Amino acid sequence: MTTPFNLKHAFLSIGLLLLFFQGSQAQTNPGTYRALLTFLSTDFFTEYLELRERAYESVHQFKMRESNYSEEDVEKIKASYEQSAAYFNKMLLNIKADLLNPQRRKYIVQFPQNYSKEVECDLRRAREFYENTYGQEVIRVTQGEVTGSAFLALVPDLIRYGKSAFEILQKIQSEIKKFNEKLLNEELINKYAFKSWDEIS
Repeated sequence: MTTPFNLKHAFLSIGLLLLFFQGSQAQTNPGTYRALLTFLSTDFFTEYLELRERAYESVHQFKMRESNYSEEDVEKIKASYEQSAAYFNKMLLNIKADLLNPQRRKYIVQFPQNYSKEVECDLRRAREFYENTYGQEVIRVTQGEVTGSAFLALVPDLIRYGKSAFEILQKIQSEIKKFNEKLLNEELINKYAFKSWDEIS
């Protein structure tokens, strides 16, 4: 039989759990979440995921053959992929940081075309680094059996879609002020960042 003392503790525990749940829900209201999904549903991010999948496919093809190559060459390929992935992830981290910064948010909303050019510069740097490191190394080591060219072909389209993606933020500017680090980590960084070499099967 439950004593009054135990009942009091049970009700207290339930109350604390409800408060915790309500608090966690309050961190991101549905309108803010929908606003972020509107931004992430643009062609820019759709194409970005396709670009990332093509990069993964190149790594997958290499891994299927890696027993044919020296340990030194495999390590070079791995390092060049990891460094290239870091460039693309840095672009996402920059977008996240700008969305959290009041001055940068205001700039993005007022001048989406200018901001898209900044993102374009990041993309071009990432593409050039990928092409000159991973792209060249994987062709050299595999003698052209594996390339990164399918990946590179998507970058111009990605750049083209950047302007319209950031123009969307003008329409949801009241909600982007409510974006928080937890939400952006969960929906932008965790879902769009390039995986590490060891995570790709």
